[in-house]
Amino acid sequence: MESITSSGIRIEKLNERNFHSWKQKIELVLGHREVDDMIDPILCPRRPEDPEELLKWVRKDKTARMTIGLTLSDEMLENVSHTVTALEMWQEICNVHQRHTLLNKLAARRDFYTATMKGDEKMLVYINRVRQMASVLQSMGVTIDDKEMAMAVLNGLPPRFGTIITALDAIGDDDPSFTFDKVRSRLLQEEKRSAVRKGAENTVATSALLTTRPGQKKCTHVVKRTTRSRTAGRSMAVRCAPEGDLERTSRSSAALLLL
Repeated sequence: MESITSSGIRIEKLNERNFHSWKQKIELVLGHREVDDMIDPILCPRRPEDPEELLKWVRKDKTARMTIGLTLSDEMLENVSHTVTALEMWQEICNVHQRHTLLNKLAARRDFYTATMKGDEKMLVYINRVRQMASVLQSMGVTIDDKEMAMAVLNGLPPRFGTIITALDAIGDDDPSFTFDKVRSRLLQEEKRSAVRKGAENTVATSALLTTRPGQKKCTHVVKRTTRSRTAGRSMAVRCAPEGDLERTSRSSAALLLL
């Protein structure tokens, strides 16, 4: 479910699986509104004592809290209801979703290594989904290098990309050219070529339908045999004619088609 922040930007509400992408988007929105320092434990300004400066601080903090809160589910809002500042709210959310427990790491590893491309999913969307899973693992202190991400992407591809995998296998994963960027580029190119081939096939099929007159069926081959002479043997005449005209074909016209 999408939620709309106070700046009119649509962001998917925080759930158990989208924390990493949600965090990136919220940080971008807060930066756009120039209140991202309010969630940074180092850059966050202390609550000032001067009344005018205090009013500015409160407004910035309220803006940050409102931006974050509008993208939280009811359960998560309840979980942060005791917080007073945007920084406290942010730290509470991060503590819930970034706990580096063994179970969290196992779940993240399982999601990463078993990721598969969905039937109607675009290649770039799938690749970015795998990269996001890798980022989650990296945030937990797990090392995922460039080649490991490339292998995870290839592992989840459907059978129609078998030719690409065979070609990359001939190179070998020890080759310096075997990189995540290289694999991504090859896969995106293959998706474009496949779309072009499919479009060409659809165009040919449409043209074939348009060239058939209404009410006319496909041509039927008419095979007739005749004897020229006792020594010449039998010869065959073949004519392609609409099915509706077959009954009106006379013996005389058939004789003109003798081979």
